[in-house]
Amino acid sequence: MTGYERHNSHIAYFLGGNIMWIKKNNLLVNLEKFDALYQDTLHPENLVIMTDRKKRTLAKIDDVPRVLDEITEAMKNGESVYVLPC
Repeated sequence: MTGYERHNSHIAYFLGGNIMWIKKNNLLVNLEKFDALYQDTLHPENLVIMTDRKKRTLAKIDDVPRVLDEITEAMKNGESVYVLPC
């Protein structure tokens, strides 16, 4: 079975088995459906997503650089979904 599991036992996603468990308040990021993800320079706690030339704050996160690194690794590994920490 291909896919990944997060450290939290409530979160799992497997590409092969189509199994997904997430916490109620977690956001999923489709890694194939955005133009850019970045940290807002004026509000560094904001993770911003840009799609179709429109930007919006996706989430307020304590450690945006770490999340961006995790998303980068997920994309390098061919993952199609990333679960944002809530």
